[in-house]
Amino acid sequence: MRSTVLLLVLFLLCFVVVPDVRAHAPLDTGTNENITSATIIPDPVKSWAIYATLHEGNEAQYYRFDINAGQRIHISLFTTTTGEDAAFSPAIALMGEDIPVQGAVPAYVQVPPGARIMAVSPVRAPYATYEAFAPSSFVGLAEISWDATATGTYYLAVYDPVQGGGNYGIAIGDQESFTPAEWIQSPLALLNVYQWERQDLLLVLAPAAIILVVGILLILTRKPAGTSLDLPGWFGAVAGLLFLGTGATLFTQMTYALLHAPPDPLVVVTFIFIMSSVILGLATLRHAFLHARIWTFRHRIILAILGLLALIAWSGYIVGPALAVLASALPSGKLR
Repeated sequence: MRSTVLLLVLFLLCFVVVPDVRAHAPLDTGTNENITSATIIPDPVKSWAIYATLHEGNEAQYYRFDINAGQRIHISLFTTTTGEDAAFSPAIALMGEDIPVQGAVPAYVQVPPGARIMAVSPVRAPYATYEAFAPSSFVGLAEISWDATATGTYYLAVYDPVQGGGNYGIAIGDQESFTPAEWIQSPLALLNVYQWERQDLLLVLAPAAIILVVGILLILTRKPAGTSLDLPGWFGAVAGLLFLGTGATLFTQMTYALLHAPPDPLVVVTFIFIMSSVILGLATLRHAFLHARIWTFRHRIILAILGLLALIAWSGYIVGPALAVLASALPSGKLR
């Protein structure tokens, strides 16, 4: 239990102490092919991550945000490392009344009345960047960093000057913060990132599925005498297997990302994620077997704490933590 808490402390310190680590809150785009239905960015100073697709040529997608004078507008544009997006190089244009004029946009890009345009052409990075928190990799294309000189509404357009299509991502803002709902939903958002990378979701989840199935089979066929699980024990054991499965998925995704990006010192952050899930999984499994049929109040509290720690550590795909917390409240007794 102490080692689990220690890893969780290290996990949280990654957001505060480790330099140049970026954890972005996810943001859905909706239908934003027209400037009147532009995706609203609630707080452009907060760090957001958007993963989207330009479907065809002569198309732009739009984003809108309000910002105060003196606040920094920081926008990064990137794409996947896959072959399908190797020739995809979209551009971005920031539009507002007080923006320094730079470049021009194609005729199909809608510009608000009276707005000035800062158009930034893509310059494809020579090598990919490793993202420690996902884990994943991406290729940088363009960046805007500018302090707003007036309070007002700004628009961002993403378009492809060569009239093609592909997957792109946008990182907006610098201040890392999560609402409780955003934090809890982050594991599911990461699955969307892997699909954005053009990975098959079934293959992404395969390591976790294998551990879950094999683990259940081993429990059923190889349990030592006197260690049969009751209802809380089974729920706790499945939760532990899901935590281990998260560690396996993170490890395979880290390996996949490092096949496309050069090694990065921040891979240690990913290892903390992995080890948090592994230790949580082993601790939960041990707890389920050790206390099956003899659940005291203290044992139940520890099981609930393990579930809550897993939720903090993005382990178990939300289902695992829910099962652990639920197990702590279920009646004990041998299953028949």
